[in-house]
Amino acid sequence: MTTREDLHALLTTPDLPHPERTWRVRALTDVEDHITQTPSMTPILCKALSLRSRAAPNEDILQVLAEIKAPTSLPCLREALHWQPEWDEFDQVGVKALWAINAVNTAEARRLVAEAAERGPEAVRDWARRKLDQHPAE
Repeated sequence: MTTREDLHALLTTPDLPHPERTWRVRALTDVEDHITQTPSMTPILCKALSLRSRAAPNEDILQVLAEIKAPTSLPCLREALHWQPEWDEFDQVGVKALWAINAVNTAEARRLVAEAAERGPEAVRDWARRKLDQHPAE
């Protein structure tokens, strides 16, 4: 069972090799009891994203946040949405942040999708526009 403490250690251990860190975060989506997919994990995952480190498995963290669907993740997801790391040539961090925002499915999340459709990298804008076309404002 993965606990908050395990997750915190995983995301803050500087000497843990990136492949191992990535594997462990990906395993969070496969745990049988889904304890890591609860809103209680959101602050730790958001803190890891806020480090803006290439060493962190950012895309995997965003995937887990998309599965958690916690409205409390929206501020950190908005930050990730507008983060354009130099190593992310295809804007995957922004696109996956948008996936996670869209999964939250609240009025605030829909507002952030609409905001993303107007500004940011082309890949993010295109994806946001497709989502808005699929689900027009209610």
